[in-house]
Amino acid sequence: MSNLGQILLDIQKESDGDLLQETFEVRGKMFVLKLLNDKETNWTFKSIAMNNEVSLALSARLAHLAVGIRSIEGASIEDSFKDKLSALPSDERTKLFANNDNDRSLVIASLFMEFLSNLSPIYIGELYEKWQELSK
Repeated sequence: MSNLGQILLDIQKESDGDLLQETFEVRGKMFVLKLLNDKETNWTFKSIAMNNEVSLALSARLAHLAVGIRSIEGASIEDSFKDKLSALPSDERTKLFANNDNDRSLVIASLFMEFLSNLSPIYIGELYEKWQELSK
């Protein structure tokens, strides 16, 4: 590996430590929440519905949580949704990857966001309040 390659790896390792991750309890369940990196933050902006102020606010919370929640009760979100992703018809999978920068973690976040959108807004609000505590 070139000297620059090693330097870039070192920078990435240092940067990973800046992305705070913490475990929070919400309604008796343990959630691991993590601050977003720039790529994930950009994805949240693309995932926000701009129909009106209410949909803007609600979809912003969902998008942040979809990439910010890493696991629930010890089960990783990625592992929990990989079977659903595999079960999708090939054309749907291809479209999902194309719409999410061909990034598997963002595809999983998209599937998780769909799940989150069916939860109570009160529950989403409680989760989002915990996620916001990370950035304080």
